[in-house]
Parts: sequence; structure tokens; C-alpha cells
Amino acid sequence: MSFSLRQLEFFIAVAETGKISSAAQRCNISQSSMTISLQNLEKILGTKLYTRHAKGVRLTDFGRSFLEHARQIMDSVQTALNSANQQPQALAGEIRIGITDTIAAYLMPNVLQAMDQRFPALSMILFENNQQGLEKALLAETIDFALMLTSNYKLSSAIRVTPLLHSKRKLWLSPHHPLQKKEIISLADITEQDYLLLDMEGHVATADMFWGQYQLTPNIKLQTKSIEAVRSMIALGLGVSILSDFSYRPWSLEGNRIIRRDISEQIPDLEVGAAWVADKALSPQVKETIDFIKNMVDPPSSL
Repeated sequence: MSFSLRQLEFFIAVAETGKISSAAQRCNISQSSMTISLQNLEKILGTKLYTRHAKGVRLTDFGRSFLEHARQIMDSVQTALNSANQQPQALAGEIRIGITDTIAAYLMPNVLQAMDQRFPALSMILFENNQQGLEKALLAETIDFALMLTSNYKLSSAIRVTPLLHSKRKLWLSPHHPLQKKEIISLADITEQDYLLLDMEGHVATADMFWGQYQLTPNIKLQTKSIEAVRSMIALGLGVSILSDFSYRPWSLEGNRIIRRDISEQIPDLEVGAAWVADKALSPQVKETIDFIKNMVDPPSSL
């Protein structure tokens, strides 16, 4: 007996929401139907994927490992579906897109490849800058739209934003970190550990906001603009950090493992959005490009 893509979708939803009820709502099915489907998945795999606790569910060690495979499978299926629909189109001309360095690193390579396949006659000119620079470029009309971490900034009222994706923030730590022994990890638990604070694209202000909300202060061991430094130190067990799934990679540059754990408190998601001047009509090229990127990075569930 083999499992279905729908069962993988249910399992991923449970892992990301931490609750059967929330996952069922997200997948538009009843809670009982989701529970039965997940029980059948566990029977097929021959082991438990999660355990229940007072606030929801917690993945087992096998569940966390299987989650990575499940995501890879779903990503591969979605890539295949996208490929089937990405026949060359007649959209042509030139689009000027502003991007931040995080967008350049984690979003644009796949977007550019897909856009080249879908719209071969469309020329995309990229300009990298920080949020303030991109906002000025938008108002000066030297770029058509910008892709940025819109949740990390308060933009001018003259700028309109279309959300493209939301990415959950989680605790990043090494597989052998002492916090791994805890079934539930809270912000208070994290304050007792060395904390690595990423200082780029509004991360510090966002961190101050959610730490301040719970009247807690992290024990900051390092504040750095280098996400690779944060990644390497986490993997070596030299600290932990709260970062989003958007920039997550399971390995450091040295090849050491990094894992993610949910946090018991509510931490705001990271939002990636497309920004443009509010009173300026979007050209057909720009509108279709934004729609294409949105469907690519956050496709409607159809599996």
C-alpha cells in the first residue's frame, strides 16, 4: 500500500500549524477525516509521525525527518505541474524589478528561470537595493515594482503591496542542542540560551517587536549581517535563532545539520510582497509578472 499526495498535504499542514483542527481548516476537510487520513499514513509508514499534547501536536523524530521528504515530494509535483503549464507566451517588452539581497538569494533564481521559460520575449532588468532605496526608486519611477520582505517594514502610504507568500518563523538549532530534549519550546526557554541575532532587512526591529510583546529579552551572543555566520554557528551548537522557513536550509556551509522547531508563542510570519506606486496603473506586463510570481511561490492547493 502506498500513500497519497493528499495525505502528504495533510501531514505538512499539521506540521506547519501544530494543530489538527487548524490543519483541517486549512485543507478544507473535517477534523475527523484528517485524523483518519493521518492514522492511515502512519500505518503505511509503520511508525508514529506525531504525538499529542495540550496545545496541539508535536512531530516525532521520524516525523521531522519525513516532513523534509514530504515537502520535497510536493515541491517536485508542483514543479511538474508548473512545467506542464509553462508553455512560452507572447508577453514581451522590458520590466524593471527592484529586489533586496534576501530576495536575490532565495527567490529570484527560480523565478528568473521560470520566467525565461514562460515569457522568452520578456526582458527583466533587476536592481538590488535596501528597502529605503527601493521605495525611492518606486516613487521616482526608475523601477516598475519591487520584491521585498514587506512584513519587516512600514512602507509609505504612497506604496501599495500585494502579498506573495507568508513564511512561518521558527527556532533554528542544531540536532544536539539541549532544547531538543524539550517537547514544547517557549520564548522563555530561548532566553536561557545564547542567541544569534540577524541584523539585515528589518530583522532586528521585528525581533524587538515579538520579544517585547512577551516582555522578554534574548541573551544575544552575536548580532551580525551574515546569515551564513548565523547558520554555521547554529549548526555547531554555538547558539540559536528565530528565523523564517523562507531562508531555511538544512545544512551550513561546512555541511553541518540545522533543524527547526515550533515555538509555543505566536510569532508573526514573514511576508514577501510585491510593491508598487499606489496611484500608478500597472502595465499588462507588470501585472502578469506579479500574478505569475505569486502563483509560482504560493500556488493554490490543487493536489
